[in-house]
Amino acid sequence: MSILSNFFLEKLRSQKIDLPAVLFSDFDDTYLYKSTYNPKQELLRVEDEKKYLPSLALHSFLVNNKIPLIIVSGRDFFQITKLQSTFTSLFPHLSTIFDFDIFIGAVGTEIWIKNENNTFVECKNYISYIESTFSFKRDELFPVCVKLIDTMQLKFPEAQFRFQKMHEQKLKISFEFESSSHQTSELVKAVHQFFMSSIQEAHPLILSYQHQGNGMNTYNLDLVPCGKDRAVEYVIDSIFSSFGKVICFTAGDAGNDTSMLFNTKSIGIVVSNSKPELVNYVKTLQLMPIRKNFFSFQSKTCYISPNTLSPAQSIQQAIEDYFQK
Repeated sequence: MSILSNFFLEKLRSQKIDLPAVLFSDFDDTYLYKSTYNPKQELLRVEDEKKYLPSLALHSFLVNNKIPLIIVSGRDFFQITKLQSTFTSLFPHLSTIFDFDIFIGAVGTEIWIKNENNTFVECKNYISYIESTFSFKRDELFPVCVKLIDTMQLKFPEAQFRFQKMHEQKLKISFEFESSSHQTSELVKAVHQFFMSSIQEAHPLILSYQHQGNGMNTYNLDLVPCGKDRAVEYVIDSIFSSFGKVICFTAGDAGNDTSMLFNTKSIGIVVSNSKPELVNYVKTLQLMPIRKNFFSFQSKTCYISPNTLSPAQSIQQAIEDYFQK
């Protein structure tokens, strides 16, 4: 099955700019700003409607310019459709916010493609690609992860290190924990060291901020065969082979977005109000200014948004600014 629908390609052909563009965007607090991310308990309130209007404006901007929208999320397809159902029941007039062309989910371990019937179908070729490229054997890794939890609970009892109580995913093992900001790096380092001494082949560990409560931050930590960057590159290569040169933008706000922002053939947009783990990572880079808010890093271009805009507004501003160069 082709990863690109005829509708997707027609959007690219009809764009009236020198080089057509595609947007890959993280979902929570990037494309849709909710301020509180907790998939276990969606906190959507009617009185918060104004927070979602920039997302609607960004979607309209993309539609008017026929720029395909590809969502790249830590959520899996089940979680995003559940959120869509809850969101559209509260805000039916904002339902087009969930109208995107491709969904990359579970931190880059699944790809869903919208077909001509306006329904999503999973890309089995991508699953085959992951399974043939990476050695991620969940049945063998899971007992090691059980030992990891016992070890972390002894070493960091206040962190309550545990499995996420969600449905099982074949290509992702997810943990969560509570931690103060200064202790987080120490805990993640300990997890890395545990896996290095326990399994032969290293797998990415992806940290992302979830939410805050009772004075502590809750974090997700995902053990995966690959991150968002591999899925984004898989789609970009499909676009290039099917269509030719395209300007690809990636947008994100958290640690699990780092790989797609800085390790793909794209212009990375670090949106406003990004999480500390992404902000701190950006500070370690030797960025060279190109022009206002645009920087170069190892032959790559990125956009660092000011915090005066909402995340969705900063994505639109970055795209508009790029084509006004």
